[in-house]
Amino acid sequence: RLKHENVVEFIEYSVATDFETMSLLAPHLANGNLMDYVRQEFDTNRRLGLARDVTNGLQYLHSREPPIVHGNLHPFNVLVSETGKAVLDDYGLEALDIHHLSATNRIVSVRWSSPEVNLGDPAIIQSDMWS
Repeated sequence: RLKHENVVEFIEYSVATDFETMSLLAPHLANGNLMDYVRQEFDTNRRLGLARDVTNGLQYLHSREPPIVHGNLHPFNVLVSETGKAVLDDYGLEALDIHHLSATNRIVSVRWSSPEVNLGDPAIIQSDMWS
């Protein structure tokens, strides 16, 4: 299990019998996603703190053995905790080590994805940095 203040800790997951889809159960975070949260008026230090939270979460994922690549990082996949911390969500398949699910079945956001991911290549650590 992954345990870090800037990474959602999944409670449960299930894989459909056709192995084409999976569902993840995670705690509800009342402040919603980062895209909606930053529409509020915040000073520069608060915004930098949220960015630091995201990079801390990525550093944690990337430092696992083997490294976990988020692969679909964008503001809708970053949630905000009750204490105002940014928390990475939807890092999914790599973290769960479910090899029978194809990475190509994942839906990624073209707007936030790196060029190589948009071309169909697998996500790598550098892809997360692009996002």
